[in-house]
Amino acid sequence: MIVWGQRSAGTLVTKLAEDEAVIIGHTQIGDHVRFPSGHPRHGEQSTIVDRGYAPCPQCESESVHYLLDSGSHGVAECSNECGFVWYERNI
Repeated sequence: MIVWGQRSAGTLVTKLAEDEAVIIGHTQIGDHVRFPSGHPRHGEQSTIVDRGYAPCPQCESESVHYLLDSGSHGVAECSNECGFVWYERNI
């Protein structure tokens, strides 16, 4: 069973929709994500298969990058002000 919640970039707290509980901790390999509104794959879910550090695709600040099992997609968690930046990787 997958329990969905919502986390803002730069925080360690994930708020769970069902009962207002929270999970505290970093996003990990094996966690699931949903593509956001405005993304061509909006609402689809994917699993994080790897994580690492690299510049933000938008502003070049140091960021945590989550690589997804859904092909060439990834998401950066910007350490500056960009939030989550969704992108397609060149593989």
